[in-house]
Amino acid sequence: MIFLKALSASLLFFVNTSPAFAGIDRDGPSTYLTNRYSGLDADFSIPSSCYIPDNAACPNGTPIALGPSREIFGFHEMGDGWKEVKWFGDYCLDAEAAGTANGTKVILWQCHGGPNQLWIPRIFVSGDPDTKILVNRNSGKCLDADNPAFPAPPKPGARLQLWDCIGSTSAYNAVNQDWKFEW
Repeated sequence: MIFLKALSASLLFFVNTSPAFAGIDRDGPSTYLTNRYSGLDADFSIPSSCYIPDNAACPNGTPIALGPSREIFGFHEMGDGWKEVKWFGDYCLDAEAAGTANGTKVILWQCHGGPNQLWIPRIFVSGDPDTKILVNRNSGKCLDADNPAFPAPPKPGARLQLWDCIGSTSAYNAVNQDWKFEW
């Protein structure tokens, strides 16, 4: 029985890191969240038992940072263009404690459909569909990588947070907020 659970967790891990999105149940188009300037993806470290469906071992509040892992997220339509950005169907990108200030950490939290978990992707450079920001409904701020190395691209381990949205590729923090969604 223990062997079967370990095998099941291992197989689900490989499903999660596979680029083949079609078989993943996330209620919408699936993608990696990749920072365009660094090439790093939204990443987090959780117990392997989280990969077993219906397992409550996944901790709410898991911090999200940039890293080499290829976590797959699904965009679940919630109305008027707002989406939950879901991981494994049950956990969402969440502005911690419904925060609205610059620097509010973005974490993984069980999906509840609240405005701090709703996001809308926007193209911020006219005519370039690859330049996208992700705006949080509750704050009106954008998904941003904390980057003390600016103007260099964010480094591995850069925590994701909310920050005032950029308006162009020449904005001072474009390297922190320009995301690629590989749908």
